[in-house]
Amino acid sequence: TLEDNSESEPHGILLEDVLDFDDGKNLLINATGTTTPTNTTEIFVVTVKPKSSDSSANAFYINGVENPEITLARGNTYRFDLSDSSLYNADTTKNHQLLFKSVKVAGSTTGGTSYTTGVTQSTSTITPIGTTGSFIQIVVADDAPQLYYYCTNHSGMGNSILTFTRPTIINGVDDRIVIDADSKIGDDGILLES
Repeated sequence: TLEDNSESEPHGILLEDVLDFDDGKNLLINATGTTTPTNTTEIFVVTVKPKSSDSSANAFYINGVENPEITLARGNTYRFDLSDSSLYNADTTKNHQLLFKSVKVAGSTTGGTSYTTGVTQSTSTITPIGTTGSFIQIVVADDAPQLYYYCTNHSGMGNSILTFTRPTIINGVDDRIVIDADSKIGDDGILLES
């Protein structure tokens, strides 16, 4: 809760109503501007190992973590490296092809179709899953829903992917944003530092 900010004893938050910067979308007080985060590329290394809870079943391990929930930022590119030999099988109906869906699959390969917006992948006839150069990549669309990753040939492999929009960065002076503060200490305003 916010309390009255009296002169005698500093407590609560005092907000002043001076508009110092307006970019048409954001109201910033004593900030120098805003920056939209730059898009980046991240690589996930995918392997297959027995599940920790059931050694008779397999799981995807992404960067060494068993069937993790993944968080992907809209606008970023994510490349899933599928070149590890643990994903390979000469019979393509038994290999471990990772794909995406926009409907919950509960670890199964049924229900809905693969999500393909912004998705590219190596050609399995040229670069089979589990061989050098095999990958699937997604450039997360600005309107991407929550997604799921799964194995096309085996149930129980995969998990959810949370997609989110990265917030706009508020720029201040020397990595500081001073909001209507008369000084950098005291009860004359608010100082936010990164």
